[in-house]
Amino acid sequence: MPMKSEVLPAPLRCRERILSAALDSLVDEGYRSSMDRIAARAGVAKQTLYNHFPSKEALYAEVGHAFAESILEGLDDPSDDLRAALIRFGNNLRAAVLNERALAFFRAVLAEGERMPTLHCIVRQHSAAQLDHRIGDLISAAIKQGLLRPIPIPFALDMLYAMLVDRDRVKLMIGERPLSAKAEKQRVNQIVDCFLSAFQSHHA
Repeated sequence: MPMKSEVLPAPLRCRERILSAALDSLVDEGYRSSMDRIAARAGVAKQTLYNHFPSKEALYAEVGHAFAESILEGLDDPSDDLRAALIRFGNNLRAAVLNERALAFFRAVLAEGERMPTLHCIVRQHSAAQLDHRIGDLISAAIKQGLLRPIPIPFALDMLYAMLVDRDRVKLMIGERPLSAKAEKQRVNQIVDCFLSAFQSHHA
């Protein structure tokens, strides 16, 4: 989860430290990591942690929400057309999920999810579902405008995410080197153009 570079008010800085510590704890120790240990990692009193988040479920729900928000940042730019918006989303998504910390988080969720199905539900409801809703609305609007053919939104989302993330995440998890900045930009543009070409309306 990217941290903002601008100076934040003290309560927000505290909240961000807690969220970062929760993510690190999940990566290092799994969902069994205690609220005491998360508070210690964040450098806050346990009561301060509970003042922000009354339970571990609430804490990890906010981790998922903040993660999704970082990916959706800038998608409301009125100057973006559909292609520009999807490219912005693709760049944000890949930057968020294909770095070393995110890959470690992904491994932890997979491992813990088998023993703690609740964790999968929390991550799904407060990150993936948030992305689905926002990008689904974008695709739905494009269909209504006649830019894309009428297609099931869940199928379109699955195809877009798979193209943007799945294969490259597997490559990175088995030790391949990440793409250069230039190649990364080209990859996102090619994926978005392929996606739009596949679903383009015949009248567009």
